[in-house]
Amino acid sequence: MVESLGSDYQFLKERNILVLISCRIIWGMTQLLFTPYFSLFILTQPGGSPEILGIVASVKAISFIIITPIAGLLTDTKGRVTLITIGTALHAITYLFYVFASDVNM
Repeated sequence: MVESLGSDYQFLKERNILVLISCRIIWGMTQLLFTPYFSLFILTQPGGSPEILGIVASVKAISFIIITPIAGLLTDTKGRVTLITIGTALHAITYLFYVFASDVNM
């Protein structure tokens, strides 16, 4: 199938690219299940407020900034495909807790 796409899509022949694209698709699908309810989940918790929601979002962004270079270093030293695949699967699994929750006030 890739051969019939032409020279513009030759990069898809590389296995690493296919793994990255597949992992990103899985990650995106699980994130879309959770993201619409994140604000509601925080706001309905005891003590939840718009300020707490902002703090949680800020901590999430800051932790992403800190963890990303560490993850990049690990993938460079231990192997990209393996760590990216494992990391994506673990990331996707964490969102499944929210998918199977019967109520946001558990």
